[in-house]
Amino acid sequence: LQLDRLERRMTELAKNTEDASIEQLIQMADDLRHLEEELVQIDPERQPLPPFEEDVIEKKKRTVSRRKKGSTSKTAAAEMDSFVPEGDWEVDESSVDMLDLLEQNAPAHRKISLSTIEPAKSLHSGEEE
Repeated sequence: LQLDRLERRMTELAKNTEDASIEQLIQMADDLRHLEEELVQIDPERQPLPPFEEDVIEKKKRTVSRRKKGSTSKTAAAEMDSFVPEGDWEVDESSVDMLDLLEQNAPAHRKISLSTIEPAKSLHSGEEE
């Protein structure tokens, strides 16, 4: 009789989950927890459930402080503003060849050789090398 009541309550919860809001789903989860506790009380061999613990959300407190005013950012910006690259920057694109852009002393590519692994041949029992 008690199992029938629990089963009916569980099927009601299952039917209502599809259209439930978040608050209703939270309430259903609590109801399922109570149903589980009742089921544990019925079974004499089963150990009791551990106590239900609420989730604790730890919020880190932010400390508010002022940024240190440093001259490093100003000096770096001033250095970048005054940077003048070496060489001629006014180049006529029609006089540039694609091969001119390649490095003359580029490192040579390393040749990679692959080998094939073959299974070892086993000796029959009684034979010697």
